[in-house]
Amino acid sequence: MTSESTPDPLALVPSDVVARQLGVKPQTLRMWRHAGRGPRYVRIGNRALYRRADIDAWITERTFAHASDEPANVVPIGRPFAARSK
Repeated sequence: MTSESTPDPLALVPSDVVARQLGVKPQTLRMWRHAGRGPRYVRIGNRALYRRADIDAWITERTFAHASDEPANVVPIGRPFAARSK
């Protein structure tokens, strides 16, 4: 038996931790939530929390072996076109 444990897939992870793990700013994660583009989340009070299983599923949906494997209907995760002024 080892002292390491497997993370609970239903454990709730704060949005700042998720943003850091995904390598994006918290504002980007917030924008994805509002646009319906990011991982599924749970709203508790004024906090957005994420289940580890939902984060992993979201990443898996966006994992491809080659660029040609990417479906045409996948929405890029950058800023929306309307926000790209300047």
